[in-house]
Order: sequence, then structure tokens, then C-alpha cells
Amino acid sequence: MSVFRELPQVAKHIIIRILFINQQIAKPLIESWVADEHREKFEEAMEIITGLRIWENTNDGIAYNLNNSFRTHLQEALFGGGETWRPAVETLGKDKNAKTVEQLDAYTKERWDQILSYLTQEQGKLSEEVISLLKYAGLCDANGEKRFQFLLLDRSSQVWYLLVQYLGYVQKLGLSLVNVLAFVLQLGYCSFGTDYPCDNSNQEICRVIQHFREMGLVFKRKSKEMRFYPTRLAQSISIAGGKKTSSEDVQEQFILVETNYRIYAYTDSELHYALISLFADVQYRFPYMIVAQMSRDSIQQSADYGISAEQILNYLRSSAHPVARKNKHWVPQVVSDNIHLWCKERDRLQFSDGLLYHQFLDQEAFEMLKSYAQDIRALVWSNDDRSQTVSCEKLANVKITTKEDAAPIVKAIESVDKLVTLNIDGISLGIDGAEAIADAISKTPTLKNCEWGNCFKARMLEEIPPALINLAKGLDKSGARIKKLDLSDNAFGPNGARGVKPILETDACLEMEELLLNNCGLGEGGGEIVGAGLEILNENIRKAGLTPKLKIFIAGRNRQEVKGSAALAVGFQKLGSLEEVTMHQNGITWKGAAALAEAFKHCPMRLINLNDNILTEKGAHAVALALRQIPTLEILDLGDCLLRDKGAQSLAAGLKSCPNIHTVIFSYSAVRIEGALKVLEALPLDQMEKIDLDGNCFGDEGCEQLQAISELVGDLENDEGDEDESENENAVTDSEDEAEHYQESSVDIVTELQVGCMKNVALGNEPSAVDEEFEAMLEESTTVDFHGKGLKVNDENDAQPIIDAINQKDRLITLRLSGNTLAPEGAKAIALALKGRNELQHLLLADIFTGRLKDEIPVAIQHLNDALNLGEGCRLRTLDLSDNAFGPNGAKAVEPWLRTKCCLKLQNLLLNNNGLGVFGAKMIANGLGDLFKLSQKLNVKLMLRKFIAGRNRLEIEGTAALAEQFGKIGSLEDYQSPQNGIQAKGIEALAIGLSTNSGLKILNINDNIVTERGVASLVPVFKNCKKLERLDLGDCLIRSKGAKIVAENLPGLPKLRQVNLSFNEVNANAGLAVANASGSLKLLESLNLNGNQFGEVGCEEILEAMKALKSEHKLVELDEDNGEPDEEDEDDIASATVEEFVESPSLETFLGLGEDRVELLQKVTGQAKEAAELAVKLMGSCNRSKLQESNVISVEKALDMLLRSLFRLVIRNFFVLHNLLDIFDISGNR
Repeated sequence: MSVFRELPQVAKHIIIRILFINQQIAKPLIESWVADEHREKFEEAMEIITGLRIWENTNDGIAYNLNNSFRTHLQEALFGGGETWRPAVETLGKDKNAKTVEQLDAYTKERWDQILSYLTQEQGKLSEEVISLLKYAGLCDANGEKRFQFLLLDRSSQVWYLLVQYLGYVQKLGLSLVNVLAFVLQLGYCSFGTDYPCDNSNQEICRVIQHFREMGLVFKRKSKEMRFYPTRLAQSISIAGGKKTSSEDVQEQFILVETNYRIYAYTDSELHYALISLFADVQYRFPYMIVAQMSRDSIQQSADYGISAEQILNYLRSSAHPVARKNKHWVPQVVSDNIHLWCKERDRLQFSDGLLYHQFLDQEAFEMLKSYAQDIRALVWSNDDRSQTVSCEKLANVKITTKEDAAPIVKAIESVDKLVTLNIDGISLGIDGAEAIADAISKTPTLKNCEWGNCFKARMLEEIPPALINLAKGLDKSGARIKKLDLSDNAFGPNGARGVKPILETDACLEMEELLLNNCGLGEGGGEIVGAGLEILNENIRKAGLTPKLKIFIAGRNRQEVKGSAALAVGFQKLGSLEEVTMHQNGITWKGAAALAEAFKHCPMRLINLNDNILTEKGAHAVALALRQIPTLEILDLGDCLLRDKGAQSLAAGLKSCPNIHTVIFSYSAVRIEGALKVLEALPLDQMEKIDLDGNCFGDEGCEQLQAISELVGDLENDEGDEDESENENAVTDSEDEAEHYQESSVDIVTELQVGCMKNVALGNEPSAVDEEFEAMLEESTTVDFHGKGLKVNDENDAQPIIDAINQKDRLITLRLSGNTLAPEGAKAIALALKGRNELQHLLLADIFTGRLKDEIPVAIQHLNDALNLGEGCRLRTLDLSDNAFGPNGAKAVEPWLRTKCCLKLQNLLLNNNGLGVFGAKMIANGLGDLFKLSQKLNVKLMLRKFIAGRNRLEIEGTAALAEQFGKIGSLEDYQSPQNGIQAKGIEALAIGLSTNSGLKILNINDNIVTERGVASLVPVFKNCKKLERLDLGDCLIRSKGAKIVAENLPGLPKLRQVNLSFNEVNANAGLAVANASGSLKLLESLNLNGNQFGEVGCEEILEAMKALKSEHKLVELDEDNGEPDEEDEDDIASATVEEFVESPSLETFLGLGEDRVELLQKVTGQAKEAAELAVKLMGSCNRSKLQESNVISVEKALDMLLRSLFRLVIRNFFVLHNLLDIFDISGNR
């Protein structure tokens, strides 16, 4: 009967018709019983019947006769007869502990779940026999393929599979397969809920019952019990294929599947949790509910386990919730279809196991191994093409200074036939090393990817442009057409941009698709240079008859601000090919955004990322206008851009014109609920992948309202509440406006923007507060540029190329001779060419006296001075004499230059790295003083805005002399004098001078000896200079007291963007005070507290404080912290007087004298004995190992002073004694 039930319907029909015919039946007769349309089913049925030997084929297949044994037993099964399996009640009586149907179902579920739990989590109480069966069935294999397939079968199929495996397993145990199979088939016909007797004398059957008891197929109270109960699982044995049986009732119905591929499982079962995890990502787990998400990745991961789409769907359907069963499809059709499609994707490729050999020493070794693999038929795949990537990963942080250093890289480049990618990320590349690499790549026409990020570690800024120029030459010679140029993370500033531009000018970039300049510190100047390079690139592309292919431009964290972004926008528009532009954290205000937006209109933009800039409503409106002409846009990221409500509403109107948009980020932008609703209304929510509106001002009700519209907005946990915008007093607002923010800038921004791509854009009519005749530097049409040519201009002949270039210009605004060397005669020849060029405004003469004698420099400078002051003369705006190292001797020539009419409109005076010294600084100060007097006499207002004089040994007196003149002039915006040995007294003088310059924006006195006393003197500057944007007091020994003074004054500087207090021996408390105070700075971009003495705990506290302010990204990484101070902070040392120190000399009283301790001691050491005693006692009280480094220096200075005083006193006394002896000798009374 069991065999009969398994047969197809056609086969059953045939057998029933001949069951009582005891003779052969002709085949044509049997065929006539089946209609033609069912002929295939008939053939299949005949094949099955024959295979099972249900009938015997006679007369060579012409006739059939039913198997006599099968006929007899089927007749008995249908009509009665034979022995029956009687219930136990007839032989053993009624069971006192009879089990109900519900109890049997619970028992079955518990037992079967234990098996499944063991397979999913290797947990569950199973006997060794059952575990051995599972291992025999292959369900415990390491790869888990069979196990996962088994777990997702429906319950009846699981039972059948395990029973089939069990029949093989019993033979391994030595049991009779016939007896076991007979018992299994008989068990399938037992009545559910009825107990049956077991014959304990038949050990084989008793053992089988025990196995079935552990699997949940039967219930037996004890192993020696004389009766057992078949369960619902046993019934599935007698049903064809285990399909659609009542055993399905054992399975829970708990799963709901939504059309968005989300699963809601109403269960707390660990088993179901594990099963769902096989093909879905569990997102939430609550008591009695699991929420999971199916995706392409999760389904394909399950396919890796060998789980088929049908098995997943069978599981979902068999466990479908009663609510889902009311629908036509228990699992939504779209979900079902996509699960099938995702699984089929895995069938596109066939995989073969193999071991990859690469990086052979030479071609011969490659060929030898390849030939051997072919001979033993082990070769799966090979590639004879030696196209490779050369990577310098193993040379990370190695200095590649000389050509010898670069030899390994050169060898690697030359060892490949077709170089595709050159990755020099992480090395420290010098000029000569770059030249060697350039020579190597000049022979690689196949080069496509230049991955040159972070390759100038620990290099001087002056080294980077020549190194890049060398690489540019190599690219130009190679004939390559690169696709990608990555110079990110090099932090080379505007100076490095001078090396980027020559690369862009080469033919190698004609087909470039990606330009990455992230985190390079370009600044506005660097942005202008790169922008000019993009314009030249466009011209070269057009001349070559090609179409621009540049699609991706990334330049985040570069301080582009307005001028830089506007210059880049001109390049973008001319190229017209950009698809992705990322310029986050660049200090771009609405005018810069307007320039970029105008450029975006001319490009097929897909991604715009201006995150963390200061766009405000006006910038948002400019972008919104552009969006109407960018239907290709997919991603718009304007997070942390201060868009506000009006800006969001403008953008919402623009987004309606972007049908492909799928990601919008307007987080942390002071947007209110009205604006957010407009945005959601404008977006195609059904296709959106991400909508980030967190950190705005919606309030609880507003958040709930947005969440009800779309789940994509998320939990909005960082919402700042429904507060009035007026509460944020420190934020830049459009009532204040960026026009005010820039109203005293050194450049007329509106005029700057209303050229090129912005000439038709109205940006306001704000008046410029600067010289109307000021013209930008380095405009190609008005510039003679011999920068970095390395020319030796000894005489007129050597100067002729420069003279010719000057004479060819109708208007000469900028002359740049930096990086050449001029002798007096050469300078004289150039000066003659400059006579009468009164339009000249920018004279860039940095590094023009290399190898020249000190006496030659003043003469050369005087020649230029004479030429520019001929007649009425020109009016310079920029004079750059940096990096000439001419010392006080050179300053002698600069001083008379400064007092001439030529400098009356001077705005930028750059004297960096000239070794002026105190005397040179005084001469420069005298020149500026005379210039101020001249301006008053002629009634001309001086507009000196930038003064840079780093690395000049200005010290106290030089700084004081300059500061006096700055106080008179009063127009400085940018003052920088790092590394000048300036002590507190010099800072005090500087503060007095700078405090009258209310427009000061940059104050950089890095690496001087400012100390806490100097910081205290800067307080008037902080109070008067409210426009300060950059404060650099790094490495200034300001200590904790100084840091606290800075912290107290930060709230009064609302426009600060960068603060550097690194390497200052600041403790954790003071650092925390600075971090907390920075929360009031809404425009802050960078806070550098690295290299102080916070300790590990202190660093964590400061980082947490910045996180609380949502400004952790603005904090420079504290990776060089010097740990907590070894002894008590000097802030806590009690003050002492000089008298107290003399009376009781010790380290404590010495430090208590304060910062001027050494000077104070000089006044009291009038006798040798006193000086000696003080020196000895001070040395005796000091333990160097316990002193801070700064205190060691202070003590050493004091001891040096005391011993010098002692020496002078001894020498003086010696001479007195000697004179007395001479007197005695003359009188004869020696």
C-alpha cells in the first residue's frame, strides 16, 4: 500500500484496472486507456512501474502481467485480510497515563526542535546515536551546505530525508533492513493518538523505537515501557512525498513578509532566529518578535551555503502567518521573483579552485612554472601579459631623496612590460628621487593610474613643487594618457599647487577622468592655481580635437573659501564634463557656492557634495536655481551648511527637476519642520535610498510627522528641538550676511566672481573697501613667470629671455622670478626693461640670490628699486623677497625701497626666511616708519594687509621695532612671524602694535617663546580684533595658564576658523577648557591640541567634550600627546619674591619668581660670595630627572647667569689686586 500511494495517478489507474485480471494484458490495450494529450504522463508511469518490478514484461514487451506478490498484498490491503497491528488497549488494557493529542504535538515539537537547534547552534540534548545519524547524513559537515538545505525544508520533507538516511544508517549498525523498513511502513498507517504494543523480545524493533522516540516520531514513556504512541511526524511516512500532510500543523505560522523585503516573525524561538538569519539580516529583536531584512547580499550569501530560492520560499510559505494566508500569495510575488533572480545571479560564473602565483622574479621563472603546470594538467588560468601595478607599500615612510634611494622603485617600473598603475602612496619623495622615477615613467606609455597621495611626508614645502614638476616632465615624455591622478593627503598648500598645475598642462592629462586633491591644504591661492590649470587643460583638449573626460573632482578640506572655489568653478564650466564634485569642509560661503552652482549648470552632474561649508540661504538658493538645469543629479549632500528653512524650501523647489535623485543630505543645517516637509514633498520617495535630515530643528512633533511620511528619515535622535533661530546669536546669518563677513577683504569678491562663468550672475552691490586698481596676481595675459627655471642671470645676455618676455607684454601686472639667481649686472638689465612699466603691481622675487655674495645682494636690489621709482614710478601691491637669506646686509637695500612712493599702495610684504636678525628687522621697521610719514605727507592711506617674516631671528627688539610701525599703520589682516625666538617682552610689544589693527584675521606666532605672560599680553588683541579667523600659538610654551587665558577669550572671537595650541605643555584641565570654549565658535574648522600633556584619560575626556559639541571632526588627532606631566603643574607653584629666594634658595622659590626669574636675579648678585652661594644651593636643590624640560632650561639659564656674574666679579677683583701690587712695587714696599 505504501508503494501504491507513492505512484503517479496514471500508474495507480492502470494497476487498479488489472488488479483482478490473472493473465497477460497486451500493451496496445493498455495504451488505449490513455488519451493522446496525456501520452507523456503515460510513458513516465510505465517507466516507474517497470523500474519497481510491479509487473513482469513478457513476450518481448508486447504484453504485461502484474507481479503476483504485489497483486496479493495490495488486494489484502484494500479488502482486508492478513495480520493487523492492533491497539495496545486490546492486549494491555487502557493506559492510565494516556497522552492527549496536544501533549503528543508538544512532545514532537520539542524533540524535533532539539535536532534543528543542534544543527543551527550545536546546542540541544541529543543522544550519541542521533548525533551519529546526523553525521552519517552529512548534516554536520564543515561547509554546512547540506545542513542549511535541510533546515529550510518543510517538516515532512525533513522527516523523509532523515528516514531515508536512517535506513542506510541501520545497516551500519548491523540491523536488518527488511525488518526496519517493514516497521517504518507499518508505523505510517497507525492512528494518531492511539497507543500500540511493542514486543520487547524483538531487540531490533525496540532499538528502532528508541531511535524514533529521540527523533519525536513516537512517544514512549520509558525504555522498558510496553506501549508507544505514533506522533504526527510518523503519519508523514505514509503520505506521498511527505506533501501537504497534517504534520504541517506542527509547524508554527508566525511569519509576515512585506513587499519591501522585510520579515516580521512573531516568535521568541532561538531556532527560528537562527533559521531566519540564514537568508536575512536581523535588524531588531524584541520579546516575541524578530524583524529582519532580506537583500540581494543576504540571499546570495545563503546561496553560498547551498540554499536554493525554492527552499527559502518553502520555509516562508510553510511558516506564513494566518493573516498572510488570507492573501492569494502568502509571500508577495515581487519578493518571490527577486529571490529567484538573486539566486540565479550566482549561476553566471563557474568557479574552479586554484592557487595564484605572481610577482615572479623574471619571465623565465614564469614560463618554467607555467609549463610544468600544463604538463601535470594543473593549469587553471594564466596571463602572459605583464600589465601590473607597481606599489610602494613596503617603502612606507622611507625617504626617497636621491636617485639611489629611488632605485628599487625604478627597477620595479622597468620590470613590467605594461605599467598601468603607479602607487607611491606613503613614501617621502624628494626632488632627485622624483627625477629618477620620472625618467622611469617616461618610458611607460600604458600608464593609466597615478596614485601619488601622501607621498611627501616630512618634506620641506620648497621641495614639493620641483618634485611634482619632475614627475610632470616624465608623464609628458611618456606619451601616456592617464585616467586617474590622485594627490590627496599631501598637505602641500598653495606652494604645492604650483607643482600640480604643470601636470595638468601635460598631454598626459588629455583623457583624465578623475582628479583627487583631498586634504591638501590648497587654500584660496592653491585653488586659483589649480583652477588656472584646469582652464589650460581644457584649452589643450580642444586643440587636440578631443572632448573633456574629467568626471570626478574631489578636493575636500582645502580651505578653498570664495576665491579658490570661484577659480575652480571657471575650470569646471569650461570643461563641462564633471559628474561628481566633492568639496566638503572648505569654508565656502554663499558667493563661492554661487560660482560653483553656475558651473554645475553646464555639467552632467550626478553627485554634488558641499558638506560642512557656510552656504546659508543665499548659497542654497543659488544651488536650487542650478538644480533646475541638472536632471541627471542623483546625490546632493549639503549637510552642515546652515541652509535654514528658506534655503531648504528653495532646494525643494529645485529638486523637483531632478527625476533621478535618490540621496539627499541636509543634516545639521538649522532647517525647521516647514522646510523639511517641502523637501519630502518634492522627493520621489519610492526611489529614495537615503534622506538625512538629522540634527535640525523639528522638535518631537515635527520628527514624528516626518517619520510618518517616510521611514528613510530615520530616528532623528540628534534633533536640536523646535527653537527660534534668533537663539543662536553666534551663527552667521543673512541679516549679518557674508557680505559683512568679507566686507573688508583684500579682494573685491563680487568683482572676482562676476567674470567668466559668473559674469551674468548678480551677487549684490556691496562696495569694496580696497584699492579699486588692484588686479589679481598670475593672470596669464598680464604675467611674466620664470618661476623655478633655475636660471643663472649673471649679465644682460643671461637676462635676455626675461627682458624679451617683459617687452612682449602690453600690460605687465605680475613679474615672478622666484627660483632663479640674479647677479647685480643681470638685475640691472632686468631693471632697465622695467623702467616705465608703472602698471606693475606684484613683484615676486623669492629665492633669487642663491649662491650670491652678500655684497652683491644690496646692489641688485637697488637696481630694481631705482627702476621702479623712475618718474612717478609704479605702485606695488605685493613685494615678495622671501627665502633669500640675505640677513641684515640685504635689509640695508630693502629699507630705502620701502620708504619710496613705489610702496605707497603696498598690501603684501613677504620677507619669510631671510635671517634678518634684530638689526635687519629694525631697518625694515625704519623703512615702514618712513613710508608711513610719506603717506601722511601725501595724504595717502597705507593699506598694508599682509606681513610675513617667519624664520628671521627677530627676537624681542626686532619684533618691538616692527610692532611700533604696525600700530601706526593699523591695516594689517595677516601677521605671521613663526620661529623667531620672540620672548614674552617681544610679544607684549607686538600685542600693543597689533591691537590697533581691528581687521586682523590671521595671527601666527608659532614656535616662539610666548609663555603664559605673552598670552596674557595678547588679550587686548583678542578684544579688539573680532575678525580673527586663524590663531596659531603652537609650540609657544604657553602652558596651562596660557591655554586657559585663550579659552576665556575664544567666545569673543566668533569668526575663528582655526586654532592651534599644540605642543605647549598644556595639562588636561586646561585642554578641556579650550575644547569646551570652542563650542561657541560656529565657524570653527580645526582645533589643534596635539602634543600637550593630557595623558590617555585626558585625551579621552577632550574627545568626549568635542563629541558632545558635535565637533569631534574638527579636533586634530591627539596622536602625539606627551602624557601627563611627571610632577606638579607649574600653575600650582606658589609665587615668591627675590628676597625670599635669596634668603632660602631652592627650586620651589626659584620657580615661584615667575617668568622673569633670570632677569630679576641679575639685579641682586652684586658680590661674588652671594653669586657662588646662590648657584651652589640652587644646584643642590634640583633633581634633573624630575624636572620638566622647560624648567631645566630655565634653571640652566639661571646657573649660567650666576656663574658668569661670579666670573666677572672675580676678574674685576683680580685687576684691582694687580693694580695695588704695581703701586707697592713702585714705592719699594712690595
